[in-house]
Amino acid sequence: DVHILVAVLGGGLHRFNTLTGEAEFVVDLMADVTSLSHDAFSGHVYAGLATLEVVRVHPFTGAVEPFAMMPTRGRVAVSPSGALWYAPVAYLQPGTISAWPLPTTL
Repeated sequence: DVHILVAVLGGGLHRFNTLTGEAEFVVDLMADVTSLSHDAFSGHVYAGLATLEVVRVHPFTGAVEPFAMMPTRGRVAVSPSGALWYAPVAYLQPGTISAWPLPTTL
């Protein structure tokens, strides 16, 4: 694919086309984004927010659904095993790495 999703300060998501160099506004998440991770199975992107919310975003329609809450500040990443992993920012507040299962159907 030739697109990447880019988050800007404040929570705006833009889809950038690497071939044309053009960016298109997708959605405003209304909170700073701390991490983005793409699920190749569903095509969705999971965004960790500064509010500790994790949301699922459709990168072409801008549809947003709540997914989970991080226990403390941290980052999320999709794994090939079908889970969304959470890792805390250890120097701010030590915690444990945990995971949520991702949907297995479209």
